[in-house]
Amino acid sequence: MKIRPLRSDLQEKAIKELNEDPKRIPEMFEHIMEWLRKQPHLNVRNDDQLMIAFFRGCKWNLRNVKEKLDYFHSIKTFIPDFFENRDPLSPEIQNVLKARVVFPLPKVEKRDGPVIIMYNFKNIDGIVSPLIATIKVFFMTLDILLKEDDDFVISGVTVLADHEQCPSSYYLQFTPTAIKNYIKCFQNAYPVRIKSFKALNALTAFETIFDVCAKPFLSAKIKERVRLPYEWMRKVETYRDWFLEDAQYVSNETLRIKKGKLFDDELGIEGTFRKLDID
Repeated sequence: MKIRPLRSDLQEKAIKELNEDPKRIPEMFEHIMEWLRKQPHLNVRNDDQLMIAFFRGCKWNLRNVKEKLDYFHSIKTFIPDFFENRDPLSPEIQNVLKARVVFPLPKVEKRDGPVIIMYNFKNIDGIVSPLIATIKVFFMTLDILLKEDDDFVISGVTVLADHEQCPSSYYLQFTPTAIKNYIKCFQNAYPVRIKSFKALNALTAFETIFDVCAKPFLSAKIKERVRLPYEWMRKVETYRDWFLEDAQYVSNETLRIKKGKLFDDELGIEGTFRKLDID
């Protein structure tokens, strides 16, 4: 297996908070790989570093890892607007990157806490379909951090959204379906420890949208944690080949052997929307 060794402080945190047992990692990997061989509908990357992010994000609970892997790949099939056409050099993505609307804050020298991802809406005016474009870049950011940042995987993420000077027209794009799908992807599909979501300088309209459209789909933990740069642009661009290739790593529902209850009727699979535990 090709997995980065953790810093000593992160390894200790992974053991204490995520139930990680370094001696059992090969055994757990083999179990999941055997399970994946029996899931013809899933096309999963052969990437040990990405796979261990799923284990850690699910606290090494095999059942949760399986559900998360299925959801992560299937959601791209059922909500393609967020995951198709993710070429970092495309005008749509370049506009968001150049405006520095979504990016992770730089790391401090001594860190013992979640990574902070910033939404800065000051420069969003003029971006075509800004809601979908910013959501795309947000999930592209998560994909890169899952691969590269052990602090992100183990300590979690805080999302900080600054609404100062955000044009009111932007809020008109916050439809119930768009918000629900965003929450499904972030909360249910990605193996991420969501520590908090903080909104600054938000208009009353945003608070209303959040209460009506978002709250019903958030887990109890996340509800309690919601509070109303160019270097990153270059980083995203270096992942161009990765994102272009990533379009193939989705589910093929015609090959699904057994229908599960991961998604609600809107996604075409029976079952109800499930609120996963978030730590």
